[in-house]
Amino acid sequence: MVDAGLKVGKFLLIDVPDEELVVRGCGRRLDPESGEIYHLKFKPPPPEIVDRLVHRSDDQEEAIRNRLRIYRDQVNGILPFFKDVVSEIDGTGKPDEVFALVGSSLDSLRAPAMA
Repeated sequence: MVDAGLKVGKFLLIDVPDEELVVRGCGRRLDPESGEIYHLKFKPPPPEIVDRLVHRSDDQEEAIRNRLRIYRDQVNGILPFFKDVVSEIDGTGKPDEVFALVGSSLDSLRAPAMA
């Protein structure tokens, strides 16, 4: 990016503990008929479709932990380059809460209104 002359204005780092990400991932289920994604804890499926739900192989604990290891290695390698523009966001809240935090963090990038 530096070689290409690209300047990063903000680097968002949405922080969620690994154990929480494992719970979130392992609880996901896919309805192959509708394409709808449910979560056994956070968005339970209707009882009449539970038997047809699919637990994807990439939502298994071992696969999630492996992806997290790769992510941590990669993000830790690039964070030093963005230390002046990084904003850490608490990603443990509800989706609307996290979205609001992201929006607030990005507000500083908006151009000032013309008078």
